[in-house]
Amino acid sequence: MFIGRVAFLFLTSALLGFAQQIDSNSITVTVSRDLNLQADQVLVYASVTSDPDATLDDVLTALQGSGITSANFNGVNSFSIYLGSHVQTKLSWRFSLPPVPLSKIKDAAATIAAAQQTFSQKKSSLELSIGFGGTRVSDAMRESHPCSRSDLMADARVQAQKLADAGGLSLGPILNISGVTSSPAGGCSITVKFASPVSGQSDLNSLTVTASRSTSVQPDQMVFAINVTSTAISSLDEVLAALQGSGVSAANFSWVSGFPPAWSFTLPVPFSKMKETTTALGVLKQKLSKSNPAFDLAFSVQGTQVSPQLQASQTCPIADLLADARTEAQRLAAASFHGLGQILAISRNSHGSQPVSSGIATYQPAVLSRNDSATSYFPAVQSVSVFSSFAAVPSCSVAVKFRLIDNQ
Repeated sequence: MFIGRVAFLFLTSALLGFAQQIDSNSITVTVSRDLNLQADQVLVYASVTSDPDATLDDVLTALQGSGITSANFNGVNSFSIYLGSHVQTKLSWRFSLPPVPLSKIKDAAATIAAAQQTFSQKKSSLELSIGFGGTRVSDAMRESHPCSRSDLMADARVQAQKLADAGGLSLGPILNISGVTSSPAGGCSITVKFASPVSGQSDLNSLTVTASRSTSVQPDQMVFAINVTSTAISSLDEVLAALQGSGVSAANFSWVSGFPPAWSFTLPVPFSKMKETTTALGVLKQKLSKSNPAFDLAFSVQGTQVSPQLQASQTCPIADLLADARTEAQRLAAASFHGLGQILAISRNSHGSQPVSSGIATYQPAVLSRNDSATSYFPAVQSVSVFSSFAAVPSCSVAVKFRLIDNQ
């Protein structure tokens, strides 16, 4: 739903040069596509704790044989340990190690364990900690899933044609292509300028107005945060096997950190499925504690979001935006004792939007208790607090350049 014009319309405008600069006789659009690639690498960190008089050379000497060198060093900071009335200052030396494939996390964990064991045998006053610290999409993954430039160009032409039709203009050939960028998670954007000839018109005596409207959409999904820890080193496949029946798949994987690694997942479900999902996760938690005690499952409701499907159904009201722009332009023209002529150029940024979280929700993981009148187990919810609100989807805006007519 688009927010009403009077109370929630946002207009920015300027005269005599104080406006977004767009060339006359053109229609410019910026479009984007997101691939949302799944992370395939795990980041590895190391930290060494020392007394405040230690140097980097002291730390590197102690790390010999661990594979950690000065090339991995990325910073140091001090911290305090409070022991009653005594305060002890320590230094933490940080190192970033090369990322490892997610599929090789068990091998990497074995290497980490061996390095920590070797270090501990040196009986050094230093303390070494190595673990996993997040995920990333590898360069190889991005290169194997290139963003389709031809699809972007097709999107740009469709958007430009809509602007031309709404503004009563013709769409000509491409004048310029710029702003091709790629995002870390995969995806890209492009800005394309099309010719839109307006006979005898130039940048002289023009007025540019930018009109925008934001949308407000009721969240339609509840997002569960699921965390799995294990006393043994486990791979993603092993964790997913343990989560069978919960609705969690590899597509829900979001993070891995610590040592042994702790696995985090996000599971969006419709509001109507909240109770069902809560029950399923509670039963699975109980099942794991009995049949697979190496795994521990914790879950909570971390908030709400607008589903991608609902977002995709929201369209930008181009005709209304152009009408808003003309109304404001007429006011400015009248204030400067000018008349308002035809449209000279239009520019629109139509970047794709991501799901927007909204509201706050907390859920205390249930302790399963037996119902004496039944043979099944059920989760006893301890507390639920949900504050629903509307989720704002990024606004759409259009910059419109009009011919300014001298009335004198």
